[in-house]
Amino acid sequence: MAVAGAAAISAKTDPLQAKVADMVRSGQRAAHKAKVDDALRYYYWASLLLQTPEAPDSMTFNHQGTMVELNSWLPQQISALMDSVKVAVTEVNDDEATLFFTYCGKPATGLDFALWDGTEWGLLNHAKDGTAAIRVSPGVDARELKLELEYRYRNEMKIDSLLALQLAPVEDVNYDEATKRLSKEADLRRAVDKNARRLQQQLAEEAADISIEPLTDTKRYDRSIHAIIDSLSGRKSKASQHLASLFTPEGYEMMQRLLRYGQARLLGNQEYEFYDLGGGRVVCRSLRMTFSFPNNKKTFTEDVTFTFNADGLIECLAFGLGAEAKRDVFSLGGSVWKEKSKMAIVTFLENYKTAFALKRLDYVRSIFDDNAIIVVGHVVKPAQTMSNDMGVYMTRAQVEKTTLTKSQYLERLDRVFNSNEYINIRFANNDVVRMGKGGEYYTIQIRQDYYSSSYGDTGYLMLMVDLNNPDEPVIKVRTWQPERNPALVNGNLQADDPDYGLFSPGNFR
Repeated sequence: MAVAGAAAISAKTDPLQAKVADMVRSGQRAAHKAKVDDALRYYYWASLLLQTPEAPDSMTFNHQGTMVELNSWLPQQISALMDSVKVAVTEVNDDEATLFFTYCGKPATGLDFALWDGTEWGLLNHAKDGTAAIRVSPGVDARELKLELEYRYRNEMKIDSLLALQLAPVEDVNYDEATKRLSKEADLRRAVDKNARRLQQQLAEEAADISIEPLTDTKRYDRSIHAIIDSLSGRKSKASQHLASLFTPEGYEMMQRLLRYGQARLLGNQEYEFYDLGGGRVVCRSLRMTFSFPNNKKTFTEDVTFTFNADGLIECLAFGLGAEAKRDVFSLGGSVWKEKSKMAIVTFLENYKTAFALKRLDYVRSIFDDNAIIVVGHVVKPAQTMSNDMGVYMTRAQVEKTTLTKSQYLERLDRVFNSNEYINIRFANNDVVRMGKGGEYYTIQIRQDYYSSSYGDTGYLMLMVDLNNPDEPVIKVRTWQPERNPALVNGNLQADDPDYGLFSPGNFR
């Protein structure tokens, strides 16, 4: 409903309203894709921004053609999101239990939670595509287990230093709906297991890469994957004792980097498939693993994919995209786009993301064109809270756009890799557009959250990439900007358009 005297949100108004608008839209997109973590994070941060001194008394937002008052609408959305999350215990092995989360009856694409074991709250765990594993302390009564969905994300505010500063004095709001109770009682388990396993099967069917069928003759590759599972599980086998022989030299180096990335642990029973990439190459999707770090309070869950060359050796490892992100790509272009082209896009995004996590400077060097246009946005003057006779207001941050050569960008990246314990990149959303000319030439727009042990940021990444040879992708343009820029001309777009204020191919013709 419209509120008299309320400030209607528009990216052409003050910076705080623009930031709230961007977060609300990002939250809506995340909720639509069952990304519970992103939806809660954006909605909650937006709701706290409305409690800051510079916020107007009320702000409205156009939600599906109806103006809603955000001070009441956002808490309602947060509560509804949490209410729609269900959790079931689907497997128990010794001191480890596998949990399965659903949102609105479908697997939750992404979700963070902390476990209460009867004495204290544990570290943050991440559920990916509905699944997470937890450790249960000996002697703990399972009926007392409960968890809390993460929605405050105070530690992650560092990705936006101004946001952290703005919200530091604002008190947190508690939501009872965030607490979920678990149970291993037989009757309840039978009921929830039946539904959870049905949803897991549905997820597996939907994630089967649309019309690309998995390989049926997989003995050659199964032996290698079994040996890797045995090695990671600490079990002995003849193959796992000669692990290096399963890889190319580059592939084995990536495996070592993976094991050094963090304390790695396999999650429960593993289900994976093999897919033909053409040219004798095959990809295994995927082994689910968690990674934790001594100086970080959160674990990361990743689906690790393994690519075999024509000789049956593993030449590449990557952190796989989530099922929802893969569905996004494989639904593009209908039957007009080749399925192999869609697989090439997914593989490229996975390798790009993984290159930063495993600090593969050599790979980053190989995928950038020597004459690539690389634009880096750098905040030279943060937004500030000011006041005058008209009241409190907020200035817009001044962002300096710097164009780097390939060598300059790689030098910067090398310093970043050497100074951080870990790097983790999360794609909050990714939109792919096929260019009109150039064959397999695409523009990929990504909302990217970047985490490292010493730094974090959030912003918009655009990649223009040539995939005519999927084995050798070439990035022609790479831009990053911390926020939307209304002064950036990219067509006659309205403020509520997803591409408003973002770099686009039209800026580089």
